[in-house]
Amino acid sequence: NDSFKVVIGKLPSANDPVDKTDLEASIAEGDKVATDKAVTLADETKVPVTADDQAALDKALKAAKDVDQKSDATPEEVAQAKKDLDDVLNSIKDKANQASAQPTDVQVTKNAEGKPAVTGKAPAGSTVEVKDKDGNVIGTTTADENGNFTMEVPADKTADLAVTAQEPGKKASEAVNAVDKTGLENSIAEGDKVATDKAVTLADGTKVPVTAADQDALDKALEAAKNVDQNASAT
Repeated sequence: NDSFKVVIGKLPSANDPVDKTDLEASIAEGDKVATDKAVTLADETKVPVTADDQAALDKALKAAKDVDQKSDATPEEVAQAKKDLDDVLNSIKDKANQASAQPTDVQVTKNAEGKPAVTGKAPAGSTVEVKDKDGNVIGTTTADENGNFTMEVPADKTADLAVTAQEPGKKASEAVNAVDKTGLENSIAEGDKVATDKAVTLADGTKVPVTAADQDALDKALEAAKNVDQNASAT
């Protein structure tokens, strides 16, 4: 025997309201990013959104809200508005989950004023953050157009510094330990004085001449020390 099933109900009509719940969920997510001007990662870290991405998000949000408020919007219009907004959001979130490039050639040296400073290279325009050995932020600076950065640090905070870089729209890099050369530079300054005076000055001000052999050994050690000091990649 032939059998059939009768379904009782209302057939879809062109006048039925279009389901906009998924679109509105995307709008809510976009509103949060736009308000915060940042993406919140899984670990609760907030990654600032770039100006260009903010502009693209604002544009996609406006278009999505226009469709959401349109009483006669078609399913196709709703689906397209959601896709366009999701595409922008996903692009922003994907970038935010990318780690920035690590700083390189990071060292602590004395600047022209004789003050200790962290120097190195990082992506141009990135924000460079310096933390002490206890994880406290000492300060931040911005890498210039050539990727160079420098930041003065307290004289008692030159050891075990951790330095990160954060490119616009991306999360911060892994930390790099700065090579502290301030002790080496103090020794070089002391060695230069002895080499120039060709003598050691005692506590009472007496000058004791250095022998030729000691002068030769000092000159060689100074040259080696200065080569290390000038090597940005020295460990």
